[in-house]
Amino acid sequence: NIPKFIVWNEKEPELDFKNLKNKLHTPLILRSSFSLEDWKANAFAGIYDSYFPVYDNTSLKKGLKICLKSDQSDRFMLYTKQKNINIDALEKNVIIQEFIVWDFSWICFTKNKENNILIEITPGINEPLVQWKVQTPFSIKINRNNIKDYDINSFYMDSKYKTMKNNTIVEREFDLLSFEEDILLKYKDILLRNFLKIEKLFWYPQDIEFTVKWDNIFILQSRNITIL
Repeated sequence: NIPKFIVWNEKEPELDFKNLKNKLHTPLILRSSFSLEDWKANAFAGIYDSYFPVYDNTSLKKGLKICLKSDQSDRFMLYTKQKNINIDALEKNVIIQEFIVWDFSWICFTKNKENNILIEITPGINEPLVQWKVQTPFSIKINRNNIKDYDINSFYMDSKYKTMKNNTIVEREFDLLSFEEDILLKYKDILLRNFLKIEKLFWYPQDIEFTVKWDNIFILQSRNITIL
């Protein structure tokens, strides 16, 4: 289950927001999909920019400008220099996708050093989680060889999370997330089935971002894990 999207290349005609609204529900999120991205050896995780929310022509143009300039950032220059990557033939695409204002955000590493599947969860949008701003996310480790062997090994201690209100990102307080254990256990089996299918599709352990909204699971992206 993937939010609807289209892919736009920078060499194509300029996008018109009215036409996008006929194809996709707003708000939208812009995600980079450059030719130098998500290799087995070089993940480019955290190197390129995404932009959200997009809800009118002004925010669309602003977001595209930010995404297309991702290759001019210091982190891009440093990473490609360290990895000795030739950037001369870089092709820039942008994924324009429906932005799901979700109840909970999650990431999953289908394999870690201990041969476990690791799932982490945060309420609201996933930006704090994927940017490593959440110090103690609620998490679960599951033995790849025995899915009945799992360990819920940490608790979400941060008091704030991010969500959307009137096309604006806002912070809210969350006093206690003790019910997250029930949420994890509720979705555990179906998530595992889906994650292992995705891993088999790419023939490599995966770093997967996904979300849950009204009991619907949406896969947002998946990339090869470069360090095991």
